[in-house]
Amino acid sequence: MYAKLYKFNVKPEDINCDGCLSVGKRLIEYCQTCEIRRCCGQKGLENRALCAEQPGDKLAGFHEFSPYAKKCFEALKKAY
Repeated sequence: MYAKLYKFNVKPEDINCDGCLSVGKRLIEYCQTCEIRRCCGQKGLENRALCAEQPGDKLAGFHEFSPYAKKCFEALKKAY
């Protein structure tokens, strides 16, 4: 699905991960280099919805790539 939808070459065995917030656990390859994840870690944030700098260039660019991610992010912001 991701390969077709986002033109992201990922194999099923590469999807096993413990989530973006995990530390020292399984992550897909992209998460290990994700600038948004790194930025949140540096700021000590649980997730990007808690950042005062909204949406930020990195996140805005990701939302252009994935409108579904933007929809989920907006729902997460409302939850906080």
